[in-house]
Amino acid sequence: MIQLQDTVEFLFNTRARDRLFVFGIGDISKAGYAAGFPSDIAFFMVGAWGLPASFGIGLAMANPNLRIVVIDGDGAFLHSPNHLSLLASLRVSNYHSVIINNGVYRSSGGQRIMALDQGIEIRKIISAHGFSNIECLSHQNELPQLNRVSPGPAFTIVRATAGKNHYSRVPMEEVRNSFTPSKRMWGETKGR
Repeated sequence: MIQLQDTVEFLFNTRARDRLFVFGIGDISKAGYAAGFPSDIAFFMVGAWGLPASFGIGLAMANPNLRIVVIDGDGAFLHSPNHLSLLASLRVSNYHSVIINNGVYRSSGGQRIMALDQGIEIRKIISAHGFSNIECLSHQNELPQLNRVSPGPAFTIVRATAGKNHYSRVPMEEVRNSFTPSKRMWGETKGR
């Protein structure tokens, strides 16, 4: 299995200029911040459990020349799978979802995700919405598959350990400043 931090650090160390990153709440945002993602290419989600995917879909639609990478946890993904129906109807080709599948609600204390214990498979939920561009990673040497550039929507399920992480909180000014300096994101006519 793979560590959350290893996944996020790999994305940081191999990031391309044409990508923006949306990090889910809790440990996922904290890991992105700890890895050094700058706020001009990263949004650290706070207080919107299950919504990074919807946010990412909007970004992908507004920025067709950029690849939008949404990193979220399995619990949040299962909490709000409605975005899959929207994504299925829109077929946003520059959207990539990275789901950290550790089987627990890590940020709130490590409670088991009962749906996964009952045999619900994230891959099957995604596939049932008509998507076929789905990768499942469970070993660190498979992390380079995160950077594939095949047309999306693309999904990568990373089987991760549920170990305890000790990350610092993302400062609110980093959240507030997310994407603001990025002319790439808003385009020449949409900027502030």
